Amino acid sequence: MRKRINMMIMATMLIGLLGQVSLLVAEELASVNGRVITTEDLENKLKGLAPQMQGHYMSSAGKQEFLDNLISGEVVFQEGLKLGLDKDKEVLAKVEEAKREIVISTMFEKIVSEKLGEEQLKKYYETHKKDFKQVKASHILVEQEDQAKAIYKQLKDGANFEELAKKHSIDTSTKDKGGDLGYFTRGQMVQSFEDKAFSLKVNKIGEPVQTSFGYHIIKVLDIKDPKKYEEMRSEDINVVKRRMFNGEIERLKEAAKIVVHKDRIK
Repeated sequence: MRKRINMMIMATMLIGLLGQVSLLVAEELASVNGRVITTEDLENKLKGLAPQMQGHYMSSAGKQEFLDNLISGEVVFQEGLKLGLDKDKEVLAKVEEAKREIVISTMFEKIVSEKLGEEQLKKYYETHKKDFKQVKASHILVEQEDQAKAIYKQLKDGANFEELAKKHSIDTSTKDKGGDLGYFTRGQMVQSFEDKAFSLKVNKIGEPVQTSFGYHIIKVLDIKDPKKYEEMRSEDINVVKRRMFNGEIERLKEAAKIVVHKDRIK
């Protein structure tokens, strides 16, 4: 008796599922020279729009306007095929580049979803906790080494760091704040800059260091020990994610055969 009841329940569920499937079947909205545009086509295209644009097309009149846009696009697309543009050399190159960008973007998403889960983030952070010490620093950025050395000498002789930053720094985003960069962890600055910053003690000024931006004189204002994982804010978690993500990219680069001709970059 129980077996028979179970069979009846299964049959009822199956009928219900079949009913749902029939409701999900895409309906034809329009056709252009035999090419059908369905409700599914319209919904998928709408989902690809920015949220504010989606709102514009949510009404019945808006969806009609959007369908007209799809029809116009289909007409132009078909005319392009008639002219053989799908075989045009420039078009094919653009298609290949678009495919490349989509594959890269999808691979990025795959790394994030598979490698950067909550448990993985926490484990990575606990293992590399010492690397998440925070340093607050200011800098004076100049173009020439001689000028950097001259400013460093003035600072050693007692000149005010903030005043010299406002007067000489070419970093327009920080000079008016006396060169203040705020807090940062390893991995957020270029290598030579952060190596110098993390080697200094509080209120110490380092000798000029060169990066691709110019010459920096760095002063460390404060140092914070790493937080407990439970105390991390979303922006702190994003720093960990970025570090893990970059680590995955470096792992792929190490596994690849890469040849760089530095002498040809110029």
